[in-house]
Amino acid sequence: MVTETLIINFIGIISKTTLPITLSTGVLIFLPTKYLDLLKLSEFRSEHITVISLLFIICIGFHFSVFIRKINKLLSGKVSAIYKKHKMLKYISKLTEKEKKILFLYISENTQTLYLSIESGVVRGLELKGIILRVTNIGDAISSTFAYNIQPYIYNYLVKHKERLS
Repeated sequence: MVTETLIINFIGIISKTTLPITLSTGVLIFLPTKYLDLLKLSEFRSEHITVISLLFIICIGFHFSVFIRKINKLLSGKVSAIYKKHKMLKYISKLTEKEKKILFLYISENTQTLYLSIESGVVRGLELKGIILRVTNIGDAISSTFAYNIQPYIYNYLVKHKERLS
């Protein structure tokens, strides 16, 4: 975790320092000679064009890689959420009768929270599949029941498709 933070901070520092380098080398490369003559930089450009161009290409490559990393992070989060949702809905089509009974309780009682036994293998199976979530570690010591919430998109799906639970 520490190394990841250091890397992110390092990239942030490099990103802040490479932007001015990218802009200044870009100006030196692409600005017409008549303007560089006014700034007395045309001789500097002609002597160091190889280094200036190389530095420009490296900085552009760095900014491009940061851009691609941000796009990848954004898209992977969305794709992951869509995949997870699809996977959960696929589980619903393969529920056992006991699992259907538990999920039917959520629909019939018109609630997204039920107190269920932590000792139930069926409850634990639904929890491991991510269909229901235990929302607290504090429960009833006598009956070993804990509060479990059903995933909102699964609840909404089951309300619309009650036939899946019969």
